[in-house]
Amino acid sequence: LGTSRHLRLLTFSRHPEELESMILHSPLAQSLIDQGFNPKPEWANGAKILTRDVRPEQLDIELCPLHVIVADEDEQIVMEFIEKIPYNRRPRIKPGFGRVAVPSRTSLLQDLSQSNDSEAWDSRPPSGNVSDEKSEANVAPLLFDTQDLPV
Repeated sequence: LGTSRHLRLLTFSRHPEELESMILHSPLAQSLIDQGFNPKPEWANGAKILTRDVRPEQLDIELCPLHVIVADEDEQIVMEFIEKIPYNRRPRIKPGFGRVAVPSRTSLLQDLSQSNDSEAWDSRPPSGNVSDEKSEANVAPLLFDTQDLPV
């Protein structure tokens, strides 16, 4: 299992049957099925998991059918498939917390004090202007707290 891929948890506003069908019949899901991976595992409670790089212990929320976990580089592919659903029935990404990063298996335990990678210190997406307060407001809050870390 590779943990270097950045993953996204997408939360949709609703879950029509067409959403599930489009996602589970997408090339991403079919590729996983061909590799023997279930894109809708029992532990996911109806969520669609479109990557092999995630485990239930990485998540601090209970998944449901409104959720899709996908690698960053595959997110646009998923959105393009969803756009095939007629506009009046198409689910939208939930405002606010609809698109958040999934912590990697090691990100919560990583010792950044010895890292020379300045990107590792900042999990926010790069913006054109670091001091731009508007870009700061668009960053979703983390889904975990330091008290949740193992001691």
